[in-house]
Amino acid sequence: MRMAEPTPVPIEPPPPPRALPAWPADSLPSATEAEYAVRAVLAGSAGALDPTLTSRLSAELTEIERAAFGGADETARPVRAAAALRWRLGAAVITAPERGPVDADAVAQLLADADAVLGALKDSTQDAPPELADAVAGIRKSLVADAISLQNAVTRLGAPVPQLVAPAPKAPEARLLSVVDGELQEPPSERKSSWKVWVVLAIAVVGAGGWHAYSWTNRPPPPAPPAEGAPLGMVASPERGGRMLLVTQDGRPLSAADLERLQSAQRPKGKRVVELSPGVYAIESDGAPARR
Repeated sequence: MRMAEPTPVPIEPPPPPRALPAWPADSLPSATEAEYAVRAVLAGSAGALDPTLTSRLSAELTEIERAAFGGADETARPVRAAAALRWRLGAAVITAPERGPVDADAVAQLLADADAVLGALKDSTQDAPPELADAVAGIRKSLVADAISLQNAVTRLGAPVPQLVAPAPKAPEARLLSVVDGELQEPPSERKSSWKVWVVLAIAVVGAGGWHAYSWTNRPPPPAPPAEGAPLGMVASPERGGRMLLVTQDGRPLSAADLERLQSAQRPKGKRVVELSPGVYAIESDGAPARR
């Protein structure tokens, strides 16, 4: 009896090799990983992070960026986002190959993130004290420089370069106003809601060598009042342009007695005390134009 021939089993062709991600996606940390990296640098525990990038970031982080990573306040989020994005841009630039494909989508996303963060930085300082203007402008310039470095790396690889677009100004939003003593005023929930964190960050910027905002709440009160008549425990920026900013440690307003004592001590000097928001005060020349 003749046995049947075995039916040949078709051999499936091997699957095509999986395409490896192109630069910069092949070595780009996520936003969360980048923020962790910045926090690790600030904590002095860089660990397995890239030593070149770690060294650069440690040298370039400003007092305002260090202060912003010391808390979770939403007002300082754009500053934290800028530092994390600069880490991602730096990681992309130092890992750029001599030749090879470019992930255009990843590059475009990085530049879009830069556009968004630049806009958020600009918007976030609209009600900030003037002491912060130069510091935030410096962060924006550094971020733009890092984005340009990425564009230069893309150009060297011969790929099309997406452009960094300046963020468009936001349209003014309608706000509910109320009349108090014949004057229009914003609701308390909207009025300078971010003053406190900006004052604390400003103190970190202009008070180098003194109190650092990222740990000020955990330090003992200073041995002497920051200004004549001020109660112990207040934190102040150095006087600049005839103006000094003060903030209470617990965020509460001064008592009527403490405020009167501060005003009485400053009045003979031709100074006035202005409450900017609960717990935040300015001492300025009595004849100076009122500002907030």
